[in-house]
Amino acid sequence: MTNAAYQQFRDAGGYSNAAFWTTASWQWLQTNKITGPRDYPGFGDAQQPRIGVSFYEAMAYARWRDGTLPTEAQWEYAARGPKDTIYPWGDSYILGFANVDERELAGIYRGYTTPVGSYAKDVTWIGAYDMAGNAWQWTTDLYVPDAYALSGRDNPQGPSTGNTHVVRGGAWGFDQDCAMTMYRFRLRPETRSASLGFRIISPESGQPTS
Repeated sequence: MTNAAYQQFRDAGGYSNAAFWTTASWQWLQTNKITGPRDYPGFGDAQQPRIGVSFYEAMAYARWRDGTLPTEAQWEYAARGPKDTIYPWGDSYILGFANVDERELAGIYRGYTTPVGSYAKDVTWIGAYDMAGNAWQWTTDLYVPDAYALSGRDNPQGPSTGNTHVVRGGAWGFDQDCAMTMYRFRLRPETRSASLGFRIISPESGQPTS
C-alpha cells in the first residue's frame, strides 16, 4: 500500500471507527492513544510504500477496503508462482533488480524506500511489484518455525496460537538474502518501523496488490 492509498483510510476516519478493528487492536489503539501511523522523515512521498504501520493497522485498512492481508502461503505463491522460483524474477539474484542493501555484493544501498513499482524487474508472475525488497510485508499467519512441516504444503493456513506474525519480502535496509521468496521473519503485531509495510488481497482481483 502506498502513502496515498493509506491516507484515504485516515481521511475517511479509519482511526476513529471501531468497525474496522478487532477487539484487541481497538484496545491497543485506545490504550496507546494512536491516531495515525508512525511517520519517518524521507518516507512520506505519496507513492512510497506506507511504512510505520502495525499488524493491527494493516488489518484495519484491509477491512476498510473489504479485503484482507494475505496468508503466508498466499503471499509465497504470489511471489514464487507455479515455477517455484527463488526470487520473483527467477532463481538467481541479479544486482539492481530490487531495493535491498547490495553493498555485500558491491552493489547499491539507497537507504530509503522507493516509489512502488520503481524496479521493473521486481515483478511476479501475477504482476505484483516489490515482493522482494523495499518494505517487509505483514501476513495473517502466526509464526512457528516449522509451519509447513506441521500443516502440509496444500494452502496451509498457519497455526491457531502464537504472539508474533510472519512478515515476508525483505526491505531496503536488509541484504539480498532476505529478498528470497521463501525467507521468513517474525514480529510482534504492535511493531511499527521504517522498513515495515504491507499489501492486501483486493476484492477486485483476489491477488496481493502493492
